[in-house]
Amino acid sequence: MDGQSRINVNNLGNSASQAGTLAAMTRLFATLSVSPALLNAVTDWVDADDRVTDPGGAEDAWYMAQTTPSLSANAPVKRTGELLAVRGDSSALLGRLRPYVTALDAPSPVNVNTAPPEVLAAVANGLDRAGALALAATREQKPFASVADFRSRLPRADIAVDETLVDVRSNWFEVSIEARQGDTLARARAMLKRSGTAGEWPVVVWQTVE
Repeated sequence: MDGQSRINVNNLGNSASQAGTLAAMTRLFATLSVSPALLNAVTDWVDADDRVTDPGGAEDAWYMAQTTPSLSANAPVKRTGELLAVRGDSSALLGRLRPYVTALDAPSPVNVNTAPPEVLAAVANGLDRAGALALAATREQKPFASVADFRSRLPRADIAVDETLVDVRSNWFEVSIEARQGDTLARARAMLKRSGTAGEWPVVVWQTVE
Protein backbone atom coordinates (compact mmCIF):
# COMPACT_ATOMS: atom_id res chain seq x y z
CA MET A 1 0.00 0.00 0.00
CA ASP A 2 1.20 3.48 -0.82
CA GLY A 3 1.93 5.19 2.49
CA GLN A 4 1.32 8.60 0.91
CA SER A 5 -2.13 7.85 -0.43
CA ARG A 6 -3.56 9.28 2.80
CA ILE A 7 -3.15 12.48 4.82
CA ASN A 8 -0.27 12.39 7.30
CA VAL A 9 -1.63 13.38 10.74
CA ASN A 10 1.89 14.25 11.88
CA ASN A 11 1.85 17.20 9.47
CA LEU A 12 -0.35 18.85 12.11
CA GLY A 13 2.70 19.15 14.35
CA ASN A 14 4.91 20.82 11.75
CA SER A 15 4.69 24.61 11.40
CA ALA A 16 5.29 24.53 7.64
CA SER A 17 2.54 22.03 6.88
CA GLN A 18 0.11 22.54 9.76
CA ALA A 19 -2.21 25.16 8.26
CA GLY A 20 -2.72 23.38 4.94
CA THR A 21 -3.12 19.99 6.57
CA LEU A 22 -5.58 21.37 9.12
CA ALA A 23 -7.71 22.83 6.33
CA ALA A 24 -7.63 19.57 4.36
CA MET A 25 -8.46 17.46 7.40
CA THR A 26 -11.29 19.82 8.35
CA ARG A 27 -12.85 19.11 4.95
CA LEU A 28 -12.19 15.38 5.36
CA PHE A 29 -13.76 15.27 8.83
CA ALA A 30 -16.83 17.10 7.49
CA THR A 31 -17.16 14.55 4.67
CA LEU A 32 -16.93 11.68 7.16
CA SER A 33 -19.27 13.38 9.68
CA VAL A 34 -16.56 13.33 12.36
CA SER A 35 -16.59 16.16 14.91
CA PRO A 36 -13.94 18.87 14.36
CA ALA A 37 -13.33 18.70 18.12
CA LEU A 38 -11.50 15.41 17.54
CA LEU A 39 -9.29 17.09 14.95
CA ASN A 40 -8.34 19.73 17.53
CA ALA A 41 -7.50 16.99 20.04
CA VAL A 42 -5.34 15.19 17.48
CA THR A 43 -3.54 18.45 16.70
CA ASP A 44 -2.77 19.00 20.39
CA TRP A 45 -1.54 15.41 20.67
CA VAL A 46 1.05 15.63 17.87
CA ASP A 47 2.18 19.25 18.16
CA ALA A 48 4.99 20.22 20.52
CA ASP A 49 3.36 23.11 22.37
CA ASP A 50 1.12 23.05 25.45
CA ARG A 51 -1.60 25.36 24.13
CA VAL A 52 -5.10 23.87 24.11
CA THR A 53 -6.96 24.11 20.80
CA ASP A 54 -10.65 24.83 21.42
CA PRO A 55 -13.10 23.28 21.14
CA GLY A 56 -12.22 19.72 22.09
CA GLY A 57 -8.45 19.99 22.35
CA ALA A 58 -6.50 18.68 25.31
CA GLU A 59 -3.08 18.96 26.86
CA ASP A 60 -1.51 17.52 30.03
CA ALA A 61 -4.06 18.97 32.46
CA TRP A 62 -6.97 17.17 30.79
CA TYR A 63 -5.16 13.82 30.51
CA MET A 64 -3.89 13.98 34.09
CA ALA A 65 -7.46 14.49 35.34
CA GLN A 66 -8.69 11.20 33.83
CA THR A 67 -9.25 7.93 35.73
CA THR A 68 -5.94 6.67 34.39
CA PRO A 69 -3.69 9.75 34.39
CA SER A 70 -1.31 10.26 31.50
CA LEU A 71 0.39 13.03 29.56
CA SER A 72 -0.22 14.39 26.09
CA ALA A 73 2.33 12.98 23.65
CA ASN A 74 3.23 16.38 22.18
CA ALA A 75 5.13 14.43 19.54
CA PRO A 76 4.46 12.64 16.22
CA VAL A 77 2.77 9.24 16.38
CA LYS A 78 4.34 6.20 14.73
CA ARG A 79 1.04 4.54 13.82
CA THR A 80 -2.53 5.75 13.64
CA GLY A 81 -3.56 3.26 16.33
CA GLU A 82 -1.83 5.48 18.89
CA LEU A 83 -4.56 8.06 18.30
CA LEU A 84 -6.92 5.95 20.41
CA ALA A 85 -5.31 7.66 23.40
CA VAL A 86 -6.50 11.06 22.15
CA ARG A 87 -9.39 12.82 23.84
CA GLY A 88 -12.68 11.94 22.15
CA ASP A 89 -11.32 9.20 19.92
CA SER A 90 -12.75 5.69 19.80
CA SER A 91 -12.31 2.47 17.85
CA ALA A 92 -15.37 3.34 15.76
CA LEU A 93 -14.14 6.83 14.89
CA LEU A 94 -10.62 5.65 14.18
CA GLY A 95 -12.02 2.91 11.96
CA ARG A 96 -13.85 5.58 9.97
CA LEU A 97 -10.66 7.62 9.58
CA ARG A 98 -8.11 4.86 8.89
CA PRO A 99 -8.68 4.61 5.11
CA TYR A 100 -7.88 8.30 4.73
CA VAL A 101 -5.19 9.19 7.29
CA THR A 102 -1.75 7.83 8.07
CA ALA A 103 1.20 8.49 10.38
CA LEU A 104 4.59 9.05 8.74
CA ASP A 105 7.85 10.02 10.41
CA ALA A 106 8.38 13.27 8.49
CA PRO A 107 6.14 15.92 6.89
CA SER A 108 4.77 14.48 3.66
CA PRO A 109 2.36 15.39 0.86
CA VAL A 110 -0.43 13.22 -0.51
CA ASN A 111 0.25 11.28 -3.71
CA VAL A 112 -2.67 12.29 -5.94
CA ASN A 113 -2.04 9.25 -8.15
CA THR A 114 -3.04 6.86 -5.35
CA ALA A 115 -5.23 8.89 -2.98
CA PRO A 116 -8.89 7.81 -2.65
CA PRO A 117 -11.52 10.29 -3.89
CA GLU A 118 -12.29 11.45 -0.34
CA VAL A 119 -8.66 12.51 0.11
CA LEU A 120 -8.54 14.21 -3.30
CA ALA A 121 -11.60 16.25 -2.29
CA ALA A 122 -9.92 17.13 1.01
CA VAL A 123 -6.68 18.44 -0.51
CA ALA A 124 -8.44 20.31 -3.34
CA ASN A 125 -10.71 22.93 -1.79
CA GLY A 126 -13.94 23.09 -3.77
CA LEU A 127 -13.65 19.69 -5.41
CA ASP A 128 -16.89 17.75 -4.88
CA ARG A 129 -17.31 13.98 -4.78
CA ALA A 130 -18.34 13.71 -8.43
CA GLY A 131 -15.26 15.65 -9.50
CA ALA A 132 -13.00 13.56 -7.26
CA LEU A 133 -14.42 10.34 -8.70
CA ALA A 134 -13.87 11.65 -12.22
CA LEU A 135 -10.25 12.54 -11.44
CA ALA A 136 -9.66 9.09 -9.95
CA ALA A 137 -11.05 7.55 -13.13
CA THR A 138 -8.90 9.62 -15.49
CA ARG A 139 -5.66 8.77 -13.67
CA GLU A 140 -6.35 5.08 -14.26
CA GLN A 141 -5.88 5.77 -17.95
CA LYS A 142 -3.20 8.44 -17.58
CA PRO A 143 -1.49 9.00 -14.21
CA PHE A 144 -0.74 12.58 -13.21
CA ALA A 145 2.76 13.39 -14.46
CA SER A 146 3.21 16.42 -12.20
CA VAL A 147 1.35 18.63 -9.75
CA ALA A 148 0.77 21.05 -12.64
CA ASP A 149 -0.82 18.19 -14.60
CA PHE A 150 -3.09 17.45 -11.64
CA ARG A 151 -4.14 21.08 -11.45
CA SER A 152 -4.80 21.24 -15.17
CA ARG A 153 -7.26 18.33 -14.96
CA LEU A 154 -9.34 19.79 -12.13
CA PRO A 155 -12.92 20.36 -13.30
CA ARG A 156 -12.94 24.09 -12.43
CA ALA A 157 -10.31 26.81 -12.34
CA ASP A 158 -11.51 28.13 -8.97
CA ILE A 159 -10.61 24.93 -7.08
CA ALA A 160 -7.74 25.77 -4.74
CA VAL A 161 -4.85 23.36 -4.19
CA ASP A 162 -2.10 23.89 -1.63
CA GLU A 163 0.82 22.52 -3.64
CA THR A 164 2.81 21.75 -0.47
CA LEU A 165 0.17 19.08 0.28
CA VAL A 166 0.27 17.18 -3.01
CA ASP A 167 2.77 15.21 -5.08
CA VAL A 168 2.77 12.56 -7.80
CA ARG A 169 5.30 10.18 -6.27
CA SER A 170 5.82 8.48 -2.92
CA ASN A 171 8.63 7.63 -0.53
CA TRP A 172 6.71 5.60 2.09
CA PHE A 173 5.11 2.21 1.51
CA GLU A 174 3.23 -0.12 3.85
CA VAL A 175 4.02 -3.79 3.26
CA SER A 176 1.91 -6.72 4.48
CA ILE A 177 3.05 -10.36 4.63
CA GLU A 178 0.90 -13.39 5.40
CA ALA A 179 2.27 -16.88 6.04
CA ARG A 180 0.39 -20.08 6.82
CA GLN A 181 1.68 -23.41 8.10
CA GLY A 182 -1.03 -25.95 8.73
CA ASP A 183 -3.66 -24.24 10.88
CA THR A 184 -1.29 -21.49 11.99
CA LEU A 185 -1.59 -18.11 10.30
CA ALA A 186 0.88 -15.27 10.89
CA ARG A 187 0.73 -11.74 9.57
CA ALA A 188 3.38 -9.05 9.60
CA ARG A 189 3.26 -5.41 8.53
CA ALA A 190 5.98 -2.83 8.06
CA MET A 191 6.34 0.76 6.93
CA LEU A 192 9.25 1.25 4.55
CA LYS A 193 10.80 4.56 3.55
CA ARG A 194 12.63 4.93 0.27
CA SER A 195 16.32 5.66 0.77
CA GLY A 196 17.61 8.97 -0.52
CA THR A 197 20.72 7.23 -1.81
CA ALA A 198 20.51 5.24 -5.03
CA GLY A 199 21.10 1.53 -4.54
CA GLU A 200 20.42 1.51 -0.79
CA TRP A 201 17.69 -0.63 0.77
CA PRO A 202 14.59 1.16 2.12
CA VAL A 203 14.57 2.13 5.79
CA VAL A 204 12.20 0.18 8.07
CA VAL A 205 10.23 2.85 9.94
CA TRP A 206 8.27 0.29 11.99
CA GLN A 207 7.28 -3.34 11.85
CA THR A 208 4.82 -5.50 13.73
CA VAL A 209 3.74 -9.15 13.86
CA GLU A 210 0.02 -9.77 14.32
